[in-house]
Amino acid sequence: VRLYGYDVGQLLSTLQPLHSRWKLEVLLFAGCLLQPETVFEDFCRAVLQSDDGTGACCEMVRDFSKERGESTEVAQLVRNKLQEIRGTKALIAGLCHPSLELRSRILSEMDTFGMPHDPFSETDGTVEELKTIAQRHDAK
Repeated sequence: VRLYGYDVGQLLSTLQPLHSRWKLEVLLFAGCLLQPETVFEDFCRAVLQSDDGTGACCEMVRDFSKERGESTEVAQLVRNKLQEIRGTKALIAGLCHPSLELRSRILSEMDTFGMPHDPFSETDGTVEELKTIAQRHDAK
């Protein structure tokens, strides 16, 4: 960590691929040592930017945050990234899917990551869309 100072990009490029078990442990250790908090947030932001659309980096950053201690800023970064990856339409499609296992996994992800942050808000629209789908289904 001293070697790279505040250059989280260089630290991450040295530890590619991020999903190597050994390098993941090193990243976890290094992430816990980063000071001040803004450097840790930059580190998490850089990891999230490298996500390939699977959400694996969101899980990784959540692990960093759990190990280091929860950060509201990092939690918000992860929620924003998941919203970008999944989106409300994909979330709703998953919640309406006939597979119980898929619906359970979606609900588990929502609970784990707090995403969407407020599904009952008018700006989110998740709950309203689900109500509309339920009404259409009941009308059949």
